[in-house]
Amino acid sequence: MVPLSYAVDRQQSGFTMYGYKRMQASSADNKRDVKLLVLGMMYLHRHCISETAGEPWTGITFVPSQGRPGISHPVVELAQQASTWADDEAKLLLDLGSNIGAPRGDGPLPDRFAVAEEWRSRVEGRHVLVVDDTWVSGCKSQSAAITLKAAGATRVTILSAARWLDRQYPGHDDLIKALPEIFDPLVCPATGSKCAPAARGAR
Repeated sequence: MVPLSYAVDRQQSGFTMYGYKRMQASSADNKRDVKLLVLGMMYLHRHCISETAGEPWTGITFVPSQGRPGISHPVVELAQQASTWADDEAKLLLDLGSNIGAPRGDGPLPDRFAVAEEWRSRVEGRHVLVVDDTWVSGCKSQSAAITLKAAGATRVTILSAARWLDRQYPGHDDLIKALPEIFDPLVCPATGSKCAPAARGAR
């Protein structure tokens, strides 16, 4: 799992992701900012994200929403930013599974999502990148990964625009304190090291 950023509750990063998630007209600026985050971070660090997993990703999808399934959810636009460097044959869709409505407390489940027959050739034997907007518990993202592995994916990498942090959650306070005051897009989300834009763009 690779978080491109951290969204801290009651800080600007948290307000941005909260505004994005509301999906209202007033959230246009938040949606633009999150799209630019994904596009910029993928431009700078897409090679590291693949190499850290051991092989390039050759399939890409997103975590669908129960409330807005299909391609109507803003997360689709985030996946489009990540798929800028992928050909059409890499793209696939996940369907909602029979257990999509199961409580989050039930944890990751193999049948929260499903892979339709038409997409299986784009899953089998491939490293699939799964784009999500916000990682809270990871329940849905991990469920998507289980579904893809069961459908024949060799590897699954979850790319989240932001990991949600809240001081009320166990262990989060220490992590929040360890974060830099200013977000540095040159710090690779996969390796933690600083990347030179020219070097990354030339590869």
